[in-house]
Amino acid sequence: MEQRIYSSIPLWASEISFKVSGGTAPYRYEWSNGAITPWIGQLAEGIYSVTVTDQRNCTREETFTIEARQDIYLNYSVSPASGPFANDGEVVIRDLIGSPGPQTYEWNSGLKGTRLSRATPGIYEVNIKDAEGCTYKFQFNIPFENAPAALTAKLSKELLPAGLFAPITIESPEAQTIHFKVYNDRSRLLSQQVIEVTRGTTTQYFQTPSQAGSYLIQILPDTGSICSLRFQVR
Repeated sequence: MEQRIYSSIPLWASEISFKVSGGTAPYRYEWSNGAITPWIGQLAEGIYSVTVTDQRNCTREETFTIEARQDIYLNYSVSPASGPFANDGEVVIRDLIGSPGPQTYEWNSGLKGTRLSRATPGIYEVNIKDAEGCTYKFQFNIPFENAPAALTAKLSKELLPAGLFAPITIESPEAQTIHFKVYNDRSRLLSQQVIEVTRGTTTQYFQTPSQAGSYLIQILPDTGSICSLRFQVR
């Protein structure tokens, strides 16, 4: 009896599922990684094969390829609540780098969209699904505290790899527009972007220069003093 295998593998997926048509049920499944179910998950990139055997010992083999998953970076802001029971906290997601759009966003509170508003202090999760069916889960902590008195910024480290995305944490006393600029050691402007930040903490990823050397970041706010940071690219 002929067997047909219908697979479901979204691009950048880490799971494989399929259904079998034809042959005589029940079916047995033998995967190259030792699994014995029609669904396997938590997969690294690579090639996976499965042999399906029906009740009459008829077999069919199929091979699937899991491609390397692209790195994902999330640009977002978290505004603290004004007190332990206040509901004025907020999370704003601005960009998901490395994921094809459009994306859909669903929070564990039931809200949908890129903005979680009127939130009390606590832990919140969002499930993001992109245009290729891949899903991502991110967690945020909304604290209760006063906003910073002045604009500050901090890099995760001062020595960064070349040509990759690195996070910078920006603390702002208010919602405002800032200009984010990167200069080389000769004061030449290499890149710039305009960022909308909220009151509180903003995480922003930027791509480091491709050449080794010393660099300067300048953050120019609508109000207040310029914030400057130096870093090295190896």
